[in-house]
Amino acid sequence: MSCDTNSQKTSDAAKRNGLGGQVTRYLNTLGSWNTYRDLGSAEEIPERLAQVTGAYFGIKGLIEGHPRVAGVLGAIIGVHALEKITGGLATTGMRLYGRGRPVASYRGLLIRKSPFTPNVAGAMNRLTGGRVLEANGYYFFEGGRTWHCQSTTLRIGDEPRTLTRVKSFSLPQREFFFDRPVTVPGDREPAEGEKTISIQRVVDTVKGDEDPDTIPGFIGSVNELEGATPLRNIKHTLFAANWLLVDPDERDGSEGEHVDYEALVKGTRPGGPSPGSGGVYQVSRSPSSGSYWPSTTRVPIRTTGSAEAAIRPVRSPPAQAYGANLFRSGSSQAGRSTPAERYQDRIRIGNQDYPLAVKRLVRSPVTGQIKAEAVYYDDNLGRWREVVEDEDRLNLAQAVQEGRISIVDMADWPQIN
Repeated sequence: MSCDTNSQKTSDAAKRNGLGGQVTRYLNTLGSWNTYRDLGSAEEIPERLAQVTGAYFGIKGLIEGHPRVAGVLGAIIGVHALEKITGGLATTGMRLYGRGRPVASYRGLLIRKSPFTPNVAGAMNRLTGGRVLEANGYYFFEGGRTWHCQSTTLRIGDEPRTLTRVKSFSLPQREFFFDRPVTVPGDREPAEGEKTISIQRVVDTVKGDEDPDTIPGFIGSVNELEGATPLRNIKHTLFAANWLLVDPDERDGSEGEHVDYEALVKGTRPGGPSPGSGGVYQVSRSPSSGSYWPSTTRVPIRTTGSAEAAIRPVRSPPAQAYGANLFRSGSSQAGRSTPAERYQDRIRIGNQDYPLAVKRLVRSPVTGQIKAEAVYYDDNLGRWREVVEDEDRLNLAQAVQEGRISIVDMADWPQIN
């Protein structure tokens, strides 16, 4: 019974990884004693395997014999098994011989400096005739794999271009490509006005909790099955053309000072909820998503076992003088000098309320959960800090949907230092 419970927990956790999670769950089912305990003889095992496979993947008629379908299914399972084995071996080797310096932690994962980046960047610099301007790399372990993230900035013509590649150390590989650097504050701080991607968003993507399409700068991805076929090389060629020919500003989503004509046509304000969206707000991201970081030394938002530490959104009614203009304007907002005056929503941490700004709600493509992207102003530190805990983001999203707090207009979004 204990083995079955552990197997179920493992399969539930693996669902976040897409096809790999489905195959893992299938293999766990095949390895469970309950699958075979009602059989009368060993000769019935092959038929039971076909029954389980047909039921799990929804393939009718597999028992009657469809070798082509069975062959495709076998190839999928084989690719997944190879990826698991090679990924495990690579992770074991990295844990034994890796010498990466720890630079941060997030969601229980220790992020280390990549020992490979200097050598790779040096070789690339020689091949490109000295065009490499900067290179940074990190790695971490997740889901039995080693994930490596490297950002390389090259001089293309008269302008610098950055390419970030996130890949798993396995055969075949899973890969993600972006056109801006991944940063870990404290190790590499972004330059003024530089567009970056925070390492926590990379971790969320690897865990399957964030759709990479929602991250500004995303170029494309390659999954395990594509990585085992010539399609991988074709996609790499298309990604390279996309990276070279498309202006990076076009991959910013709805960022920037642009008019949202679609919202105007639908009769909703830009950045607001669209009809039929099910309460999910589509609002542009901040100009610099990598400029704030939940460091390992941050003040904890909640303490285990403490009821007072739970986050509770609080709505503070704004004080309006008689005859005051109730319409928002840039001048009126600029007149409010402090975050407490400028932002009316509050988030309670311990026994203290902090000014809160919610940017948007996002739905996980895997779990379907809706989370808020938000920051709060810490008076003690004198800066804005990101709300990163999953439970807190879920609670804030619920508060937004219930109308207890609101989403901040992009024009009023706080300047993150």
